[in-house]
Amino acid sequence: MRTTNKMGYCILFIFVVLVMSQNVFGLGVTPAREIVYYEPGLMQTVEFNLINNENKEMEVSLYAQGSLADRIVLGQNSVKFGQWEDSKTISYTFILPEDIEPGVTETEIVAREIPNILASEGTFIGSTVAVIHQFHVMEPYPGKYVIARLKIAETGKSDSINFIVPVQNFGTLDISKVRAIIDIYGPTNEKITSIETSEVNLPVGSTIDLTADWAGVINFGKYSARLTVIYDGETTSVIEKVFSIGGASVGVLGIQVNDDFSLGEIAKFNILVESNWPESLNEVYTEMVVYDLDGKEITRFKSSTESIDSMGKEELIAYWDTAGVEKGEYRTNLIVHYDELTVSQDLRTEVSSNSIDFYLIDISGDVEKSGFKFSTTVILISVVAILIIGNIAWFVYFRKKKK
Repeated sequence: MRTTNKMGYCILFIFVVLVMSQNVFGLGVTPAREIVYYEPGLMQTVEFNLINNENKEMEVSLYAQGSLADRIVLGQNSVKFGQWEDSKTISYTFILPEDIEPGVTETEIVAREIPNILASEGTFIGSTVAVIHQFHVMEPYPGKYVIARLKIAETGKSDSINFIVPVQNFGTLDISKVRAIIDIYGPTNEKITSIETSEVNLPVGSTIDLTADWAGVINFGKYSARLTVIYDGETTSVIEKVFSIGGASVGVLGIQVNDDFSLGEIAKFNILVESNWPESLNEVYTEMVVYDLDGKEITRFKSSTESIDSMGKEELIAYWDTAGVEKGEYRTNLIVHYDELTVSQDLRTEVSSNSIDFYLIDISGDVEKSGFKFSTTVILISVVAILIIGNIAWFVYFRKKKK
């Protein structure tokens, strides 16, 4: 009987650990970024939601840091969460200066958990959980100016790599011709080839994706891509990005939104990722960028950051505040960050009053609906059921043995 008691305690312990592991993501913030276009003296109040993923009592300090920190007034310097209180609305008011440098001026609102022992003593030291809400002020450059990024879409093939170059006209004049050149270098920094995108026009304030394919016999290994964008006789600075063929990669198995989602509320995403690498990968996270059908960015948000064991799977948690989002079709770029590399996947996203569905778009343009229905609750129940059955079996066995 002592053995069966020990088994019972063991099962109880495992059950508690499993329940507690459901909420290990600390603080969350949504939306992760507020973008404002510059107007001299502009004053507005902004709100975002602070998420208590652990459903516990805690105190969180709030402060601003960055270029416009002195222009931001927080509605409160700290907030307290009660037990099972899952979110708080945080507000801040900004007043823009009369003059600002062209470009993107970045400021951060930091929310940092105060450990209970320190909160009671009225001090704040040490390393604790913190999340950041970004406040970006956009001021176009006079004349013609292009902002560009480089994305590398893994096709799953060793003979074709797709490069995507989102370019935005961040100046005050239209651009008649813009194109991109991508130089590809091998592991020893030798130049392998150059590929070029088509040439298009780019009106003021618009964004467009330029694409180019690297096709042929491609050996496994790490490569670097150096991007140069040429527009109306001018050139952007070179952007460099490292990518690998046949090396470590992390794939998205599926995305699940919370079952009780309602449009206008905060959507919680469970993003299941899998590593094919025989070593553990640290600091793995996803970033989701949502665009309307005209290519205008609606929002972007990041998931929790986790480590993935060798050849393992991990669930990443992300939040999207859908307040003000209308029902309809959107385009989402899902980016997985790992080992200083990225993999991106374009998704067609359908938002309804009580669901968000994602459709995978492969390189040929075909669409396949993501059938991901992963649930940690289902796994928890299954594991506990197996353990209970095992405990009963052990009980019967020892009872028969005693007789």
